[in-house]
Amino acid sequence: MSIQILGADGVTVLTVIPLAGSKNAVHNVVNRDDGSYVNPSFLGKYALSFFQRYTAALAANAGLFAMRNGATRTMKIESLNLSLGFDGTATATEMNIVAQKMTSATTTPSGGVALGGATGLLGAPSFAAQPQTAGAATTSLADARYASASTALTTTSIITTSPIFQMTLPRGTTGTAAFMDWMKDFELAPNEGLVLSYGMAGVIGDSLAANIIWSEK
Repeated sequence: MSIQILGADGVTVLTVIPLAGSKNAVHNVVNRDDGSYVNPSFLGKYALSFFQRYTAALAANAGLFAMRNGATRTMKIESLNLSLGFDGTATATEMNIVAQKMTSATTTPSGGVALGGATGLLGAPSFAAQPQTAGAATTSLADARYASASTALTTTSIITTSPIFQMTLPRGTTGTAAFMDWMKDFELAPNEGLVLSYGMAGVIGDSLAANIIWSEK
């Protein structure tokens, strides 16, 4: 099957474009949200989310969330929505969250609450990565977890890049909140990961929520 482009006379064939299923066929093309092209090996779009309020003052650099890519695909983080909150009492300080890439090939943070278990009912403690596209292949996500209310993730031997971005929330008064939709997408190569951590020491009453959307190829 092909498409013919005709000249002004409506008869002369200027060019013939073969379609999928034909010899020398052109590939199907899928567009990402930013308008860029996805290779025909695009396997789907996925999402996961978490929320935690901290009941202990976790230290600076404490790991709060981590996700690790598998060994075979590239993951493109298309949207990272963060919500910071504070409902405790503190002097004028700042809650500071730092995002970094994990680059060590085989080391994954441990502890915390694993994402990838329970699905279904709202309020379940952890949710699997949910496909956002019909017929999506099984995600290549190897591991995802967030810190418990009182204990940070174990990140011994984790190697990270310089911060990708930081987000802060003033703690001068109780009941403050901030939201950021970070849309500047970036890719995780096989075995790379993303980690969110405290840039400065935490305070009881801090809370962090995140929604992550990514595609795989």
